[in-house]
Parts: sequence; structure tokens; C-alpha cells
Amino acid sequence: LTVSGNATKTAIGKTTVNNLTKVNSSELLVAETLDTAVPNIFIANKGINVTGTGKFHLENNANLLQDITAANGTSTIILDRKAKGPDKGYNYWSSPVGGQLLHGAFSGATYDGILQYNEATDFFVRTSDVNFVTGKGYAMKGVGASAGKTFTFSGTPNNGDLSTPSLGF
Repeated sequence: LTVSGNATKTAIGKTTVNNLTKVNSSELLVAETLDTAVPNIFIANKGINVTGTGKFHLENNANLLQDITAANGTSTIILDRKAKGPDKGYNYWSSPVGGQLLHGAFSGATYDGILQYNEATDFFVRTSDVNFVTGKGYAMKGVGASAGKTFTFSGTPNNGDLSTPSLGF
């Protein structure tokens, strides 16, 4: 599938592409759904290749699925996710892309508002991570009217097997 031109092309429902998906100088948008609806899913079996001014954009609740051998190279995708928690409560996040700055995704969050779990003490503590660590979860304290606030992730899609230390329960 090659998407090019000046217009935004929108995918809804379940879209499957068995070859490499190429996005050149336009936007391929996988549309948002309500939390109570079945999400839109884009299956790119051979990966995504975004070039030039192209954009591959997944709105809230949309999903990207790929084969473990998908070729993504250095293509950057954009994902929007909405916070669900109350103003002073916590949302739990892990980045779906590599190279994402913690504070790049969470504009308005303070450094003491992003936490990671410390297994030894069984407490959440401030993280010293600058970038999201692939496969690692974080807790983010609400920032003002954070419920319904959209946070944007941008980077190369995480894909394949992840190796991370297991919790010792």
C-alpha cells in the first residue's frame, strides 16, 4: 500500500496490508474510537515506511499490529493517547515507540510527577529516566485537568520480543 498526495487518508475498522505500507507526503490516519467501542486496527504485516513529509498517525484507542519481522527502519509514527484518571490520581503508561522523551509525551508533568515501581521497597519512586525504557511502565500523577487530556508519542514503533527483568513475586 502506498499513500501519497496532499490529502489525509483515514483507516477505520480493521485494515490489513500484507506488503510494506509506504506513506509519502501525506497522512495515513487510523481514527479514534470511543472507549466503549471496538478500536480501529491497522495491520502492517511487513512494516511501515514513512518518508518525506508523510505521517502515520494513530488516534486515541487505535492500534498498530505488525509481524515480528516487520521492517520499520527509522520511520516515525505518531500516537495520541488520552489520560483517564482523575485530576490528582495516576495514569499508567509505557511507550509504544522507541526514543520517546518522558517529558516530550507528558507536557505539563513535573519531574516528581512521573514515577516508576521500586520492587525492593514495594513503592513508586521518582524516575531518573530521561527517555521511556522499552517495556517499562510508569505512573504519572494528574496534571491539572488531565482526565481526557491527549498525550502524544512520536518515534519508531516498538516491535518484536522484549526482554525485561521480571518482578519477583
